[in-house]
Amino acid sequence: MPIRLTQSKFEHDLGAKCTTECIPFGFSLAADGVHLVENSEERSVLARIRELRRGGLSLRGIRAALQRERMKPRSGASWSPKVLRDICAREVSA
Repeated sequence: MPIRLTQSKFEHDLGAKCTTECIPFGFSLAADGVHLVENSEERSVLARIRELRRGGLSLRGIRAALQRERMKPRSGASWSPKVLRDICAREVSA
């Protein structure tokens, strides 16, 4: 089910249309430019991150595992521990 972007969170705070930087990892902006839809490729990376975290790996250990498995963040760069921490925190609160 698509998730609607709220004006206060994405348009008001940014003062512009939402960009990929404000879209949570695991989602993509729908063609209408208003709703979010699940991104299956990113969702599989999220599942792997959860699995590695449950296995007791540190954030740096998760980063190393993702790099070995050639799983890259949306930017195409390497994973930062901060991004992984934010993803893990979001997954716990979801």
